[in-house]
Amino acid sequence: MKNQGEKGKSNVMMISVVALGILLLTSLLVMLLYINKTGKLGSENANLTNELYAANERIAELQAQNDYNIIRADSLTNRIASMESEHKDELEKKQRSITYLTASGNKKVQELNKEIERLEKTEFEYEKLQNRYDRLLAETLKKRDRINLLEDEISALKESIEQSRGLNAYNIVPITKWDRWICADRYNVDVARRVDQIAITLEIDGSPFSKLGKRDVYLNMIDPQGNLLYPQGEEFLYTLMKEINYDGKYVPVEFMIINTSKMTPGDYTIQIYIDKELVRESRMTFN
Repeated sequence: MKNQGEKGKSNVMMISVVALGILLLTSLLVMLLYINKTGKLGSENANLTNELYAANERIAELQAQNDYNIIRADSLTNRIASMESEHKDELEKKQRSITYLTASGNKKVQELNKEIERLEKTEFEYEKLQNRYDRLLAETLKKRDRINLLEDEISALKESIEQSRGLNAYNIVPITKWDRWICADRYNVDVARRVDQIAITLEIDGSPFSKLGKRDVYLNMIDPQGNLLYPQGEEFLYTLMKEINYDGKYVPVEFMIINTSKMTPGDYTIQIYIDKELVRESRMTFN
């Protein structure tokens, strides 16, 4: 660009000189033609002198303009050179920026590719962990169901053991005794229904979990109308009560009910309580 500025400056100067020469030749030619035509050399000489003076002034003006143009051309050349330098610097700066951004972008792309690979591996591991979690969850649910079932079984077993800690009554046998008059069975039904005594025998036994020691055994006898016969007690009503000592073996128990009047026909209920807890019921019928 600097060479182009100098070349332009030389062209301007050459054009100015050529134009100046052409102008002088043209002036001289005109003056000569004018002198030859009119023959008035004196006045023509004066005119030529004036024109020459005017031409010299014009040449001086043109020279001044040419000098101004040269100075301006130099200024423009310097400005162009400065702009070219700035432009070059800007291009280099942009090139460095592009190079940096390219390198940074490549590095970022590599980092992003690595991050994508890591995420893909992470997703794969997550799927594996999710599948494993699902399997473990299914196994856990199965085990939980099994645990719940075992807990229910354990609760039932505990309840059974708790129940088995108590005692129970077996082989309840009522035996009646009454006065037999002559032909009473056939002809005197009222006398036949007159039961003087009712002996109720039973056995008390438990399990290996039953507690040893003293127990209260209660007998309740309920008539067909639902009334307790010969009630005793205050808060807990009963017909008869006996205390036994359970030592791990069955205990025979016998109750004897003494009747004061004849028995009403119907079903009678025998209830056995141990420590005020109902453990057995039995029925007997008087016709």
